Amino acid sequence: MARKLFEKGDSITLPAGIGAMPVQTSNVSRPRTAIGGMAQFVVDESKVRLELESLRAEYVKHEGAKPARLLDPRKIKPSQWANRHEDSFRSEEFINLRAEIENAGGNVQAIKVRPLLADTIEQDRRKVAEQLAKTLEKGGVEPFNPPYEYEIVFGHRRHRACLDLGIPVLALIEETTEQELFVDMDRENRLRADLSPWEQGMMYAKALDRGLFSSNARLASAVGRDTGVIGKALALARLPSSVVEAFPTPLDIQYRWAKPLTDRLLADPEAVTHRARDLKGSKKKFSAKEVFELLTSERAIYSDEKKPLDSEAERRFTEARELPGKISIGHRGKNMATLSTDSKGRAMVRFKAVMTSSNREALVKLIQEFLDRQP
Repeated sequence: MARKLFEKGDSITLPAGIGAMPVQTSNVSRPRTAIGGMAQFVVDESKVRLELESLRAEYVKHEGAKPARLLDPRKIKPSQWANRHEDSFRSEEFINLRAEIENAGGNVQAIKVRPLLADTIEQDRRKVAEQLAKTLEKGGVEPFNPPYEYEIVFGHRRHRACLDLGIPVLALIEETTEQELFVDMDRENRLRADLSPWEQGMMYAKALDRGLFSSNARLASAVGRDTGVIGKALALARLPSSVVEAFPTPLDIQYRWAKPLTDRLLADPEAVTHRARDLKGSKKKFSAKEVFELLTSERAIYSDEKKPLDSEAERRFTEARELPGKISIGHRGKNMATLSTDSKGRAMVRFKAVMTSSNREALVKLIQEFLDRQP
């Protein structure tokens, strides 16, 4: 009986492939009885069970996680909804981010991309081939840029940093709908480095103009923002380009400036846009706050008799505005008058000396003769 039990115990083996810890048998003596064989089996099974439980616990930690891959950043295109102004890639913050990625040997936080459709990839391949052929025909040399295979969901700054550095970018690849892409990108921007108010407005305006969302309310609900903030951002995005270009950079325009700028444009768009063009072409540099005050000050625009809102900014602006068209008029070696023109081409003559009644009459006569000679 004992011999039969021993033979049965000896015939029990562990299933192949279970566990990664082989039982050390070189220094372990073989059980001589069936009871010893069964005891050894229980011990071995306990080890396997413990190992399986450990592996199962490790698997639970990563269950549902999406693996990240290193991709060639040249194969990844920015999203059509991205509205980072080029100035944001010259900021100190972005330069520091790029340096951090370079020191780490890559982006530690993965970006997210979605694969492009096969038709889109094929169209891009043809464009790349045509551009390369034209360059070679002209005898030029063009660096090889592989066709795009992915589109950024979020992580445009990290992608741009890796592209500048010429290193692979760590990315999660996931199928994503257009609305999911927009919402994911908006949320990620606000969690990491929020877009400027103007950039945010441009992004929202594009989504509405292209029918991604049917209304401001639906957009606000999707991205989890107040409709008032959406409205201010959109107001900034709808500003005329001449007004936006008057600022040192669009990134400086603030949410709270949306209503005053819009109100001034509604009151007199011509006056505001002319002043904006003057500011853009001025040799003197104005801060974003000064530009805002000069564009929204009714007194500064309409009346030279009243004190402007910001007298120092207005004085410097007036000097800069008159300087290009300013001509000195002399008499007997002395500067007696100046002729200047404003942004609308209107002329103004200022005399150094006080004008008498007879001189005024003579000047009026000269001006009348000048006007009579005009076609």
